[in-house]
Amino acid sequence: MVRFTQTKNKWAFFKANIFDLLAIIPFDAFFTLFRISRANKILKLLRFVRIIGFSVQFKRNIDKFLNTNGFIYLMTFTLVLIMISAGIYALAEDTNFGNALWWPVVTVTTVGYGDISPKTEVGRSIAIVLMFLGIGLIGTIPVR
Repeated sequence: MVRFTQTKNKWAFFKANIFDLLAIIPFDAFFTLFRISRANKILKLLRFVRIIGFSVQFKRNIDKFLNTNGFIYLMTFTLVLIMISAGIYALAEDTNFGNALWWPVVTVTTVGYGDISPKTEVGRSIAIVLMFLGIGLIGTIPVR
């Protein structure tokens, strides 16, 4: 550094002594960045482990929720009945399957928008069953 400060033509000195100047740069500070990035990788790994822990706890809570009072069986039965009802409704009311699937979902959830409603006796009979099923489904949701 003393030689560099005493020279008159600094640019010529810099080009002639580039390796000497590079040798005095404190590279330990430069490599500290790599250590920081390693610590960052460890933090990402810990975050991933924590997310896995949360997901295991979430799965455990969902399993506990679904297995309370046989709620999973009622959900399965409801989904099967919705699909069967949509098929019967599509045939009885002469509508497409998309609208026919929308109708039992709205009926079971007791929303009843009224945009689609059954006109035939078969459709109305299915609606009665779906309404009672929806009330029963909502009534059996386990509350903590």
